[in-house]
Amino acid sequence: EGVIVGRNSNGWAQVKWDCSGKTNSYRVGHDGAHDLTIASPQAKPVCCPAQHNLVPFAKKPGEGSNACDQCGKLLDTGDQMHRCFPCDFALCPDCYRRAAAGEEA
Repeated sequence: EGVIVGRNSNGWAQVKWDCSGKTNSYRVGHDGAHDLTIASPQAKPVCCPAQHNLVPFAKKPGEGSNACDQCGKLLDTGDQMHRCFPCDFALCPDCYRRAAAGEEA
């Protein structure tokens, strides 16, 4: 999760990420592309063990892990999950909801 801290008229936004504190630019309409999903605020940011923000993702064939790294549930193509791409870390929807609520696995 992160917060939009700036936006320009060319279709770009600056986001400050909750877990890492880093800021980066993302497309929000530039050339018709959108890199972000606007979501409701949650109680607690959910990060991978290396403190990268997890992002919503639909599993595609051949893309990364096929199991939740918390509970081991197998994820099928098309399943929704939250993922850290640099670490290839993924959480199923149930584990993500528990982590966002601050519950133990």
